[in-house]
Amino acid sequence: MNGQVTTIDANSVKTFIQDLKDAYIEENMKINPSEYFQYIDYSKNEWEMLNDESFDSTMNQARQYWMELLNGYDIDKQLQLPYDKQLNSIRTNSGSSLQFKLDKNVVLRITECAQSINGSVFQVCLTCYYIFLFKLTKNNEKDICIGSFVANRYKQEFENLIGYFVNTLPYRLFVDPNLSFSEILLQVQHLCLNILKYSYLPYQEIIKLHRHTTMNINEEKSSISLPFIQTVFLFILSNKYNNTINLEQGELSVITDEDFGIDKSISLYDLTLSMKYDTLNSTIICSFDYSTDLFERKTIENLCERFQILLKQLFLTSFDIEKQSIYNLSILLPHEKQ
Repeated sequence: MNGQVTTIDANSVKTFIQDLKDAYIEENMKINPSEYFQYIDYSKNEWEMLNDESFDSTMNQARQYWMELLNGYDIDKQLQLPYDKQLNSIRTNSGSSLQFKLDKNVVLRITECAQSINGSVFQVCLTCYYIFLFKLTKNNEKDICIGSFVANRYKQEFENLIGYFVNTLPYRLFVDPNLSFSEILLQVQHLCLNILKYSYLPYQEIIKLHRHTTMNINEEKSSISLPFIQTVFLFILSNKYNNTINLEQGELSVITDEDFGIDKSISLYDLTLSMKYDTLNSTIICSFDYSTDLFERKTIENLCERFQILLKQLFLTSFDIEKQSIYNLSILLPHEKQ
């Protein structure tokens, strides 16, 4: 059996596995659909929220937050990444990826850092990516918007539904190079908590709030990225045990494309950093997915090395993440220092 990502999201897989296990154990299990929330109930709820015109409605509160967060940010701004090809060339969405595994001591320090602020590994890794982009971009751009994804199951009734709920959101942060890593981490933590609070506003609605041109973002030959989202940060919590069902006659496991080591041939964004955190084995596997319309493979190989250099500086050297400013960090390759 195979499930397409456009049909269900990762959280739905967990529900599907549990339902399958229950059905296996209780062969005559009967379910009355009228007793349970269904995906259509979620769709109806979202439609009602979007069309609630009262001043203090849930959606209007979210609209106000997103207006303030993105105020003054050019909706079509292009971060000056180390592109090998012109941005205005025709885009085919062709892509590829490069994968690497983080040093186990780096992973340990990342988890310790998250625990020290009662935060999450996601927040620490996102902070690292903000700093990396600041160092990577021409003229060290400080006003940075990164796309990321939220589960968007904002009601308890939606937790165990099967369907596609994920919402794409722009995470905007002004990176002050005079601050320390720890200070920026606290800003990122605050940003993430606020975004989570208002994450139910659909991406399309956020765009409507800020759209100041008549450009069709779905135009097939559009040569620019989606508004606000040029680069994406994807964080995946992986636990193989959760993807396995123990049955009397054996074991049933969910197999994904990653299990086959398939090279990703499609890239919807210019550059995506994926970080897969295996909580059982305490490992983090990273992947830079990139548009082959814009980047050469050698450039991405260098990005992988630069990112690891940054992480090792932060977590495996005498660099003081509490006191030293991030301005002192470097992503130079060894031969570039000579």
